[in-house]
Amino acid sequence: MKRSSAGAIPGGEIHSPFAFIGLATELGLIDPITLFVLAEAIQSIDLLDEAFGAGKAIAINVAAKQAGDLQFMRSFVHALEASCCADRFILEVTEDAFTAPGLRSSLIRACTTGGRLRTQGMD
Repeated sequence: MKRSSAGAIPGGEIHSPFAFIGLATELGLIDPITLFVLAEAIQSIDLLDEAFGAGKAIAINVAAKQAGDLQFMRSFVHALEASCCADRFILEVTEDAFTAPGLRSSLIRACTTGGRLRTQGMD
């Protein structure tokens, strides 16, 4: 189960979240958007269980810059801990990790943060 922040504009056209990740990151909006999507997924656990069966995993994407930002990841982990269902979530780092300047350091920070997330029960 993957929940994304893709949406439709008034004409009904569906847009992928990748169409705005770079701009949202640059404008400082990506963190609140990601935390909103996480909160909505947590709040919808019972509905998701009804629709797809109990215990399905839910993937949440974070941008490479977010994955390397310990302050953001701490707030992300805190939200997961408070939900008591961290084991239901899979953290996915978006493709911008492979095109971002400073790729090596971003990925090292992301892997370090990922290790910390595993101790919280998150894949």
